[in-house]
Amino acid sequence: MGKGFGGTVLKAFGAKEHTLTVTGSDRLTDNMVRVHFHSDTLLNPSGEEPGNWMRAWFPDPDGGTKEYQRGYTYVNVDAPAGTFSVDFVVHEPAGPACAWAQRAQVGETIDAHRLGEEPFHPEAEIEGAGVPTGFLFLGDLASYPAIHQMVLAARDDRPDAEIVVILERHSPADEQSPLPEGDNITARWVDPAGDGESLYREITGKDWTGWYVWAAAETTVTRHVRRFLRKEARLPKKAAHTQAYWARGKKMGTDRG
Repeated sequence: MGKGFGGTVLKAFGAKEHTLTVTGSDRLTDNMVRVHFHSDTLLNPSGEEPGNWMRAWFPDPDGGTKEYQRGYTYVNVDAPAGTFSVDFVVHEPAGPACAWAQRAQVGETIDAHRLGEEPFHPEAEIEGAGVPTGFLFLGDLASYPAIHQMVLAARDDRPDAEIVVILERHSPADEQSPLPEGDNITARWVDPAGDGESLYREITGKDWTGWYVWAAAETTVTRHVRRFLRKEARLPKKAAHTQAYWARGKKMGTDRG
């Protein structure tokens, strides 16, 4: 740990470094790869909440000495066994994580940390808003693993609540990842807009009072959604989570080494 500025920052916040060992991989769709891992120390012994995630370090795809940090959600967690999987979007140009996932070999190891998680509890009261009457999830394929898990948790724990899922489609292959289903779920793909307002246009003009909103997409798309939630919808701060997962034409994340 502490390899360069990125590692130093995590160390300062008390983040422990964990070793992850690759146990296998599967090609889920034309643009999604699932890598399976084992770790003796990363997972919470009592299990993981929907949407929990890690900060993992990936090698330089060009063979350099630096490692690059990216955040990924756990899926298929078996905490007692120390096993879990991570879904990687395959895209071009390939970043460090995408490139690594496509060639990861059994027995290969990478490092990871936990820091900054916000567990999702669909039945819990929200400060200033009470128990949500509905859940709105906005994103794209990058945030699909997190959204899919949280939607299923909300479906099962809150059958009385309406759930709306809207995902940006950046490739026809995105739709190979199935939308969540349930009696209280409405889910759809939408095309992106050049001005980044596709998701904003889907939600503006509607009353989201009493809802919990979780949004994670491209930087500009997320910014438009965040502005709507704060200035137009005026939801309480704790009733909305917005996060940029990626930036068009730019790199996100820190590095070390």
